[in-house]
This record gives sequence, structure tokens and C-alpha cells, in this order.
Amino acid sequence: MIAILNDYIGDMILSEINALTVETLLATHSKQKQASPDQLHRVYFKLKQILEDAVNKDYILRNPCNKVKAPRVPRPELRYLSVAEIQRLMASLADTEQNHVDKYRPDYARQTVTHSHVMAVRLALATGMRRGEILGLTWGSIGLDMCNLRITQQMTSDGLKKPKTQNSNRMLSLDADTIQRLKAWKAEQQAFLSWIGIIQGVDTPVISNEIGGWHDPAHFSRWWRMFTASNGFKGLKLHELRHTQATMLFAQGMDIKTVQNRLGHTMASTTLDVYAGVIPSKDKEAADIMGAIMASKGARETKVVNL
Repeated sequence: MIAILNDYIGDMILSEINALTVETLLATHSKQKQASPDQLHRVYFKLKQILEDAVNKDYILRNPCNKVKAPRVPRPELRYLSVAEIQRLMASLADTEQNHVDKYRPDYARQTVTHSHVMAVRLALATGMRRGEILGLTWGSIGLDMCNLRITQQMTSDGLKKPKTQNSNRMLSLDADTIQRLKAWKAEQQAFLSWIGIIQGVDTPVISNEIGGWHDPAHFSRWWRMFTASNGFKGLKLHELRHTQATMLFAQGMDIKTVQNRLGHTMASTTLDVYAGVIPSKDKEAADIMGAIMASKGARETKVVNL
């Protein structure tokens, strides 16, 4: 982004840059370089960031980007798995677990880490949690007897942080199968940690690495890319399992408020905006309800007057 900006305004004095300069830069780059909307969007915000820093350091009085509308980026098409694809993904996860037991039986650590990865994917699909939220779970946040979990933190590239928004602090119910798998995984993890001299406790990460510590998000993402490429899901993002959860719930008639709370969206409008295209229309149902009421025997007939 810096190189692109330097090509257009590198020789200009900061005070000479105005709103027209910004608009001309974006228009020229779009026309001459066939820049995509996404790249224009990133160029604009990099320039805005630089100029905002200049304002904060008193080099200029105002940020000219504030007078220019940010280039719009078309919302990417929502991708989610079908029921058949979900079933195939579950089968691939089960095969991966078994294959690693057979292949890496002497390598206890590698086998356990793979099972940790698989548990993370199962949680992503079962709950719609974000990657960082899953990697930030501890056993103290899992209610195995109450069949729920509480999200209070997330793992980022910079370590543990607070959740994305206030609404991201939330309690999620878990289905019976996921609870059983968590119990089995907890026992397996405990045996491995004991083998390397670590005591499993309430602060132990649910999704742990080869020494029982926190999983690096980038490392997990690399494993996910290899797993999807090897099992016929190349290009599938982990975040799209979150979309899958929401889409499946809406398809089964779940109300918007429940889905909003499950995903941790601050406002229901966010949920509506993202998933409007997959929420089944009930317009025909509404028409039939009113039609039945109007056609009922108790409804008063209306006389048609010929004029």
C-alpha cells in the first residue's frame, strides 16, 4: 500500500493533500491499474491512517480522507456447507483421528495434537464460535455436567485478549454428542499431560499444543488448510463453519435473536445483514394465515356495490 501511495503523492507536501487529491488518487489508480474494489478500499484506509497520524502529530490540521467516502467493497458470497457436506466433514475428522492413531502411535505428542485440532473443528461447527474463542477455552469454562460453555477470552496472534465485543462474552449450550466427545478428549488430554509431567486443571487450554500450552492461531490455521486440501474441502475457511451453523439454524426455523446470541453479534441487525439471503421467507405462510382468517365462517361478508 505504501508503494502505491508513494507513486501518486510521494513528492507532495502534507499540507497540499486535500479531498480532491484523495479522490483523484483513487480514480486514477482504479483506471490505470485496474485495481479491485478491495485494493482501493485498502489504499484508502492506509492513506487515512497515515494522515490521521499526521493530524495527531500536528503536521496538518485535518484529515482530508474524512471528506471522501471510502470505496465500497462488495460483500463476498456467503459460503456454507450442505447437510451432506457436514456429514462428509465429520467422517473426514473421524478418519483423521484414526489414521493418526495408526500412523503416529509412537509419537504420542503428535497424535494428541491432531486430536486437539479435530476437537477444535467439532466445536466450531457445533457452536459457531470464532477461531480465537475456541483456542481461548479452558476446562474451567466448560460445563460438562451442565452441557454448556462460557466464552470470556480469545486467543490472538498477540496472546489472550478480551472477546471481540461485549456480546461475545456469552454462554452457549452444547449438544449431547459434543459433550461426550469433550469428555473423551479431556480424559485423553489428561493422560498425555500426565505422561509429560503436567497436571490438567481448570486453567488448562481445551485445545492444547504438544506441551499442554496455548495453541498458536497461525499454526492451527496451517493445519486446517492442509486438512481441508487433503479431504476435498480445499479453500474452506474455518469461519465458514460459523456461517454453516447460522444457515442450518435458520433453515430449521430458529429465531433471529437466538442465532444472534449464539454468534455473539452485538445487534440483531448485524445477523440480519449477514444472513438475510439465507433466512427462509415466511411471506407465503403469512398470506395463508390471513387468507384462512378472512375465509373463516366467522368473518363478515363484504357486499360488492356496483357503481
